[in-house]
Parts: sequence; C-alpha cells; structure tokens
Amino acid sequence: GGAYIKTYLKNENILVYDFGAGTLDISVIQLEWEDRTPRRIKDNGWKIKGRIGIPIAGNYIDEIIARIVDELLQDDSLWKGCISYKRPLVAKNYIANDKFYHESISRFWKGLKDMKHIWDGENQFKIPIYWGSEIGIVGINNEKLKNEKPSMLDDYNICIPAHYIMNHPEMNAFINFVTVEILDELFGSMEGISKGQIDTLVISGRGSLWCGIVDKVTKEQFPNARFFDGLKSPDIMKEA
Repeated sequence: GGAYIKTYLKNENILVYDFGAGTLDISVIQLEWEDRTPRRIKDNGWKIKGRIGIPIAGNYIDEIIARIVDELLQDDSLWKGCISYKRPLVAKNYIANDKFYHESISRFWKGLKDMKHIWDGENQFKIPIYWGSEIGIVGINNEKLKNEKPSMLDDYNICIPAHYIMNHPEMNAFINFVTVEILDELFGSMEGISKGQIDTLVISGRGSLWCGIVDKVTKEQFPNARFFDGLKSPDIMKEA
C-alpha cells in the first residue's frame, strides 16, 4: 500500500483490476489526500466512481485451452496412429461405464492449470494426456511410437506451439474482451474520468497471471499509470 499512497497528489484516481478464476471485477476509486509531509499520510475520503463485473475470468482460459486440445486430438493426421483419443474432453454425455474416465479428466485439468500459471507464452504449452495403464485421455500405441514420433507428443505430453494458443481466434477474442472491451464499457459509463486520468493501477487475481494480461492492461490501456508489479504467485494473487 505504501508504494501507492506515497504520492503527492491532491486527488488520486485508482483502478483496481481483479481478474480472478471465476469473476472479473473492475473498480475506479478516487482518493482525496490532505496536504501533508512525507511522514504524515492521511486521506480525506474516497469515492467509487465506477465499477463493472462479469462472471467469467481465468477459468474460461482453461476451457479455451481444453477445446484447443480437443480439436488437435481429433485430427488423426497429427498423430500418425500413435495415439487414440478415447476420453473426449468435450463431450455431450458423461461416459458412465468407464471407471477411469473421471480420474483421467481430473489429472488432465490439474496438469493444464499447473502449466497455465507458469507458462511464458513463448515455449510449448505442455499438458500430460497419458499416465500409463488405463489412465489417460488417450490410448498409446507404443509400437508405432518407437518408429515415428509425432511432433506434438513428448513423454506422453501434448506439446502445443505457443503461437497456436496465443493466435487462436477464441483466445484472441476473449483476451480482447477482458482487456479492451470491458474497460471501454466502464469508462463509457462514467463521467469526469478518462483512461488517461488514472494515476495508479492495481492488478490482482490468479487469472491475471496468464501471459499477456498484465502487459495489455498496463502498457496498452494505462501506459501513464503507476503500477506496482509485486504479485507473482497464484496463491498471493488469490489472497490479494
């Protein structure tokens, strides 16, 4: 907090961008500081100038990635007969008579979430799809795998090129929505404050760890606002 309030402004406009797992909440708060010395910091009050929230956020990125994996696994030409897609990630009906279905899907989702929080947006996005024996969303033909290894398969992980995820139409549309369109709607509904008048930017929530989110908000939407980039881990983001 001290990094933000040690400013010498009469009024300070703060935008809080909280991009969590399930919701995106954005607020614009105006603080009025009294005249003070560096050792005395006191506000004369604050007002919420505008807010907007939507029930969709970081978890939706997981869904997009799962649909990308589903698309790729359905393309037999990529796998050269080395795998069979036997437990679809996108299905109309639950496979009730498959006792390994739930564990296989659960392990896939855990691997996806773990990778999502550490991915740099440049290297391949790797998610485990097979764990041996009966557990996995795919079956493996080890004989064919010995002779010809698909480029997107490594140690039973599906390895998706970064550009394929970042440039996927659905991903592009969602990122643009949460970093541009929703902010345009908020500022279009407020009077007296424009994007250029935001002094301080606070970003929180685990969803904002997705590569590119912070840069798009800070550098493209609020390039002149102060931003304290001190929250890195998923747990700290959630607490914030």
